[in-house]
Amino acid sequence: MPDYFLNIHTHRKPQSEDEVVIRNAYLSETLQNHRPAYPVSAGIHPWFIENDWKNQIEKLRKILLEYPVAAIGECGIDRVIDIHLSTQYEVMEAQIALNQHFNKPWIIHCVKACSDFLFLLKQIPQPVIFHDYRCNLTQTKSLMKYNRVYFSFGKSLLNPTPKLKEVIDYLPVENIFLETDTSPVKIQEIYRQYADLKKISVSKLKSGIVRNQHNAGINLL
Repeated sequence: MPDYFLNIHTHRKPQSEDEVVIRNAYLSETLQNHRPAYPVSAGIHPWFIENDWKNQIEKLRKILLEYPVAAIGECGIDRVIDIHLSTQYEVMEAQIALNQHFNKPWIIHCVKACSDFLFLLKQIPQPVIFHDYRCNLTQTKSLMKYNRVYFSFGKSLLNPTPKLKEVIDYLPVENIFLETDTSPVKIQEIYRQYADLKKISVSKLKSGIVRNQHNAGINLL
């Protein structure tokens, strides 16, 4: 099995030879003219929904047609921003409809919106990765009823709350990914911290996450 640290969601390039990233590209114009040497995701982040968001959907469609995107995202629902919740739902549902044709896995931004995704997951047939996951144990158990759901953790592992420790204890490695997001923390440190919390070796963790990558249909080409 390949021996690398998969960083499932980040906003930077790989920082070492043994790190493989999926870099968040939003709807970057450069994707249509330049192919980076690493996998990317593309989607409509709820923070950046424009008034004429249907043009953003068409731009995403063009990128998906012309570029080997590894996942759609980050996208999702955020209940603490000013953009109206109904608009966020419209944009998310438009991306769900678009992905019927491309069948890509998802990287999901979910802030105070776990209950929303108990509804939205009924519309999503592809694997879903909740990035920087922060929901509680009860919500996690409800989301786990969908066997295509994964949970990604990042810098929060370095100072875990009791709530997070409960979730980490409950979730099997078969349902997790690890990430750096916008943090300068190295992915290797995130892996070591998670391995310590779960009392497993880093080597076993790396192998498990690579298996999850394949099971979630994440193509790193």
